[in-house]
Amino acid sequence: MIAGLSASLSSVFGKLAMDAHIMPLWLNTLAPWLQKSLAETQFEYLVLALRGVSFVMIFLSNVIMINLFVKSMNLGTTSEAVVVNTASNFFFTVRSRLCGGLFCV
Repeated sequence: MIAGLSASLSSVFGKLAMDAHIMPLWLNTLAPWLQKSLAETQFEYLVLALRGVSFVMIFLSNVIMINLFVKSMNLGTTSEAVVVNTASNFFFTVRSRLCGGLFCV
């Protein structure tokens, strides 16, 4: 289940890292005071830094997912591991799209 969650988080981090419009919207939703308190260039640097962190998190979450997926294949049958990983990935991806309107693009 955690491997599927990690795979789902990878797609969320990918959306945050690659779409230039999502991160400022996300920041304004979570902390509306932040853009008002920072200068325009400081806010742009913050967005760029957070996009960079999200880009690194894509790879980190994929490494975690692959590690846990291989461990689950060693503990049980391959078909069980594939079904559980795929189902949990699908479930958490759908949940993130339903709960966070920012990702429904």
